[in-house]
Amino acid sequence: MSLDSSTCIRCGQSLRLAETSMPDQPAVFVPGKGELCAECYRELSPEEYKKYFP
Repeated sequence: MSLDSSTCIRCGQSLRLAETSMPDQPAVFVPGKGELCAECYRELSPEEYKKYFP
């Protein structure tokens, strides 16, 4: 799957679409990697959290 800066780095969902449908739940910036949609950020396991936020 080809990802760009407008997609979630975990699930590939369009961040624009996610923020349009859920404006009160913005994407979360991951330094040096990109952004996670709000849903993926909430679902991160402790191990995944360490991977994205070392």
